[in-house]
Amino acid sequence: MSGPKVVRVITREERVSQCLVVLARLDQALAIWQESCQRMEQPTKGDQEKALARRNELESMFRSDQFDAFMSAANGEVSFLESDLTRRQADFVDAKAREASRHESGLHTARTLLSALKNNKAQADMRLFEALEQAASGKLGREEVDKLLAQCFKSLSPAQETVLSPEQRELANRLKPGIAAAPLEQWKAPSAKPDLRSEAIARGLAELSLNAPLSLVEEFGTRLDSARGIPDTGQRNLRLDSLIIEINEARLRAIRSSALVSNIKLLEAELRAFGKDAEGLKRELQAALGANNPEQMEAALHATRTGLSALQKQKAAAERRHVVLQGLAKLGYAVNEGMATALTNAGRVVVQKPDFPGYGIELLGGAESERLQVRTVALASARDTTRDTDAEQRWCSDFTKLRADLGTSGTQITIEQARAVGEVPLKIVELATHSNAAGIGKQNLQKAT
Repeated sequence: MSGPKVVRVITREERVSQCLVVLARLDQALAIWQESCQRMEQPTKGDQEKALARRNELESMFRSDQFDAFMSAANGEVSFLESDLTRRQADFVDAKAREASRHESGLHTARTLLSALKNNKAQADMRLFEALEQAASGKLGREEVDKLLAQCFKSLSPAQETVLSPEQRELANRLKPGIAAAPLEQWKAPSAKPDLRSEAIARGLAELSLNAPLSLVEEFGTRLDSARGIPDTGQRNLRLDSLIIEINEARLRAIRSSALVSNIKLLEAELRAFGKDAEGLKRELQAALGANNPEQMEAALHATRTGLSALQKQKAAAERRHVVLQGLAKLGYAVNEGMATALTNAGRVVVQKPDFPGYGIELLGGAESERLQVRTVALASARDTTRDTDAEQRWCSDFTKLRADLGTSGTQITIEQARAVGEVPLKIVELATHSNAAGIGKQNLQKAT
C-alpha cells in the first residue's frame, strides 16, 4: 500500500536522547538516595556498591542499543530507589521514636528513684543522687540515663525498692548481679504508660532531621531539653504541647521544600542532557532554587517541564525531518537544505525525482509533529492521468527502500494509516502554489543535491 499514508518516524537519535534523559534522572535519583541515606547513617558500603553496579549495568544496556529494555529497567530502578528511601526513612523515624520512648521511660524511673533517695539521704550515694538530679532535669542523654539507672539499681536497699513499680523492681532485680547481666539494648522498662508527647516530638524531630538544616533540629532539641527540666508536670506538658505544634509546622514546611528541591534537581539533570539548548530553562530553575520560595519553585517546575517537553518535541521533529529528507536524497529525490526549513515553517514540502517529471512526494508535518503524512501528488492538472498509478507504484517501491535503509541506522518507520494505490485520486499541487506555501522557489524544487 503506497497510497496516502500517515507514518510515525522514530529516529535512533531520538531514542538516544530519551535514554540520556532517563540516565541523567537515574544518576540524580541515585545521588539523592545516597545523600539521604548518609544523613540517616544507614547505607552500608555493600548497599552503595550494589546500587552503583545496577546503575552501570543499565548504562551498558543503553550503550548496546537495548533502548526499550534500558528505558523500562532504568525507570524501574528510579522507582525502586525512591521506594527504598521511603522505607528507610520510615524505619529511621520509628527507631527514633522507640529511642525517645525508652529515654522518657528512663527519665520517669530516674525521677522515681530520686524521690526515694530524697526521703532517705543518709543511705544515698551522693554522687548517684546528684547524677539522678541531672537525669530528672533532662540534662543527660538516653545512654547516660541507662548507665546511671544500672548503677542505681545495684545500690538500692530493700526499703528503697518499695517505691518502684513492679516492672521497675523486675528490672532492678535483673541488673543487681551486674550491668553486663542485662544488655542495655534489651531494656524494656514500661514503668509508665507510653508518653504520646515524647513520641510525637521524637517523630517530628526525626522527620525534620531528614529534610531541614541540622541547626534547626538542634534548636528544637535545646528547647526540648529545657522543657523536660521544668519540675511542674502541668507547666512541662504545656511547654511540650506548644513545642509539638511548632515542630509539626516546621516539619511540614521542610518536607514540602525538600520534595521541591529534589524534583528541581531531577529536572536539572534531565536538562543537562540537552546541553546549551536548555540553558534558559536551567537558569529559571536555579533562580527559583536560590529564592527558596515554595510557590516560586512550584511555578518554575511547571514552566520548566512544559518548556522541556516542547524542546524535546522540537529536537525530535527536526531530527525526523533531517533523516527522512536525507533518506529521500539517497533514493534520487531532489532535496536541498531549504526544504527542512519549509517543512518546519509551512508544514509541507514536495520532493521530486528528476527522472519522473510531473509528479512528486508531498510530506506534511508540523514543527513538533510526531507523525508525517506522505502521498504521491501530481504537479499539474493537465497531464496524462494514466501515469498516476505508475507514479504511486514507483513511490511504493521507493518507500519500501526508504524504510529498509533508515532501519539499518536505527530509525523506525511505523505505518499508522494507509490507503491502497489508486484508492483515492492524486492530489494536485501546482508548483507556483507550492512554492509560495513552502517558502522555496521552483528552481530549488527541481535541483538535485
